[in-house]
Amino acid sequence: MKSLSSYIFYWKYSSSLYFKNLKNLLILKGQPLFLWYNPHMKGLNRPKYNKKWLEAFSFIVSILFTQISLNASETDNYLAWDKEIQDSTEEINRYYNELMVNALRKVKRRPFMRKKCERVATWIGKSIVKIDQKYTDHWVKKNKKIDRFPKYGTKKWDYLKKTIYKKVLKLGVNMSPTININGIYMGSDKISHFFGIGLVYYGFYLKKLKTMKMKKSSLPIQKRQMKAVKHALDLGILTERVFLGESAMASGVFSYGDMESNYQGLKFFRSLCEGKTPRIKKVSKHTWKLVRPLDIKSYANPKWDETFYSNHYQKSRWKHVKPYLKKYCKDRFKPIVRERFEYYKSIDYESFSSRYLKEKAKAGKLPDPLEHSLDRLCQNQQIKP
Repeated sequence: MKSLSSYIFYWKYSSSLYFKNLKNLLILKGQPLFLWYNPHMKGLNRPKYNKKWLEAFSFIVSILFTQISLNASETDNYLAWDKEIQDSTEEINRYYNELMVNALRKVKRRPFMRKKCERVATWIGKSIVKIDQKYTDHWVKKNKKIDRFPKYGTKKWDYLKKTIYKKVLKLGVNMSPTININGIYMGSDKISHFFGIGLVYYGFYLKKLKTMKMKKSSLPIQKRQMKAVKHALDLGILTERVFLGESAMASGVFSYGDMESNYQGLKFFRSLCEGKTPRIKKVSKHTWKLVRPLDIKSYANPKWDETFYSNHYQKSRWKHVKPYLKKYCKDRFKPIVRERFEYYKSIDYESFSSRYLKEKAKAGKLPDPLEHSLDRLCQNQQIKP
C-alpha cells in the first residue's frame, strides 16, 4: 500500500490565495473533486463518486481555511429580548468600508488580481476574512463602540449558563453576543457568516458560472446566475446538515438565520461586480475604486434574528433546549418584544434563499422551520397577553 503522501487533494477554488502557504499539501488547479492521485490507480472510475458530496467536502475545506470553525458560534437572542441595545449600523459600515478601501489600494501591487473584477472582489473578501477572524466576529466582540448583550467583559461561562443552550453546549463552543443593526437584534456571528461563508458561497458561485460557460450553456445570463446561486445554496444546506450546525459534530442546531446571512453575503459579493451600478470600478490600468460603499442595512433583515426565524434542533438537543425555551412563552407579550416584532413584520421579505429553503422544507428535504418555533411550542399553553 502506498504511503499517505501519494494521495493528493486536487482542488480549484476562486479564492485560492488562501492556500498560498500550503503548496506542499494542496494543488490549486483542476476540478473540485477528491482525486486519489496514484500511478497504480490510473484506471479509477472517477464518475462513480457522488459529485455533490465531493463538492460539499471541498466546501468544508474552504470554510476551514477561512477559519470559519466547525465549532460554529451560537447565540441566544432570547436573553436580549427585553434589553435596549444601541444601533451599531454606522460603526459597522464605517469599519468595513475602510477595510475595502484599504484592500483596493493593495491591488496595484498584485498584477494577477487587478485584471478581473471577480478576482478583485475575492481579494476584498480575503482581506476581511483573516485567519483569526480579526476583522469579523472577534472585532465586533472586542469593539467597545458596539453595544451588545451581554455587555463587554462578560465571562463566557457566565453567559452560557443563562442561555437556552446551557445543557447542550460545552465551553469549547463560542457564544456570540447580541447586537443591533437597524433595529434588528442578531448574534455577532452573523457578521462572520455574512463575510466569511458568503465569500465561500461566492467562490462556488463563480466556479459554477465558469463551468456553464465552458460547456457553452445556451441559457441566458440571468438563468445561469440563478442556477449558480442554487448550486451554492445546495452546498450550504448539505454542509449545514451533515458537517456544521445540525450535525452532532457541531452544535446540533440547523440555523435558518445563518443560512440567510450566508446568502446575503453572497449577494453582497455579487454586487461588487454585477448589476447596473457595481460597487467597485476600474478607474485606471492598475487602480480600482470603491464607488458605492456598503450599507449593511441593505442586507441585514429580520431573518437574522433567530427568535424570529426559528432554528431547528437535533432530537438529542431539542429535549434539552425545549424546557428553557418554554420559559419565554409569557415574555412574547412584553411591549418591547411585541413592538420589535411588529417592526420586523413591516420590513420583512422573502429572499431568494428563504423561498428556496421553504420549497425544500415543503418537499420534505429540510426540516420545518416552524416545528421548533416558540409560537408552536407555546400554542397549547393558556397564556394571555
